[in-house]
Amino acid sequence: MKKFHWFMLLVLLVVACFTAIFLSPNEPPAGFTDNYEAGDFAKYAADINGTLAETPLYIEGVMEKYSTELDSILLYSVNVNGSEWLVGCYGPMIYRYTTPDSLLSREVVICGEYMGVWAASGLPVIYVHKIFMKDNGGVYFLAV
Repeated sequence: MKKFHWFMLLVLLVVACFTAIFLSPNEPPAGFTDNYEAGDFAKYAADINGTLAETPLYIEGVMEKYSTELDSILLYSVNVNGSEWLVGCYGPMIYRYTTPDSLLSREVVICGEYMGVWAASGLPVIYVHKIFMKDNGGVYFLAV
């Protein structure tokens, strides 16, 4: 009987390791970024006339800080390989899932719509449709 318990423990350990290695939540679900173009910072930061506005984009980076200066809009700063993007989220939708602070310092994949370059900062702005949290595999759908 003891051999059976050890065998079952070994099987559970192998399954847990397999799950942690091969099914980790570090990558978004299949199709998550379909219909979204990879955000090229140089291309979009140079778009001062807004000719690329409404382009569906995705970016991968780290949520760094946010402000609530605009009515019911949370404006996050996302660091993508050393370049800063501004990401706007409709605040009440964030509160459906979590608190704004809980998104800070987390690696994310963000899909949304490019809105243009914000004149006050000179940074490209994306209005968020959905966010994938790389650390736990959570997906937040934020478009209204």
